[in-house]
Amino acid sequence: MKKNLIAVLVVTLASVVYAEKLSLNISGGYTTVRMDDMNKNLQSQKEQFDQTIEFLEDFGETGSTSLTKFGSGIFLAVDAGYEVLSGIFIGPKIVYLSCSQAKLTAEFSSFLGLLI
Repeated sequence: MKKNLIAVLVVTLASVVYAEKLSLNISGGYTTVRMDDMNKNLQSQKEQFDQTIEFLEDFGETGSTSLTKFGSGIFLAVDAGYEVLSGIFIGPKIVYLSCSQAKLTAEFSSFLGLLI
């Protein structure tokens, strides 16, 4: 009985000592994202649509384009660590990032005038 009590006491004491060195953090928030290559590609496609609209205006057609670029998002992070030295933790970290959707739209009037 004494051996069991001593074993439980040692395990409890060790758990308390090591529990102070463990950490689990959860964070989340709003962030900005830089997707320059994607935004440049979308801008290039928008300019091509604008040139097509300018060409069609010579034939009496109309059209418009609009572009919403990538720019912001939300994130959720979970990390667990073990303190090896004071203030220095090692361990895994998992982060999920969701960006706002980019949108490129091009609207043209009917092409029936070109077909006749």
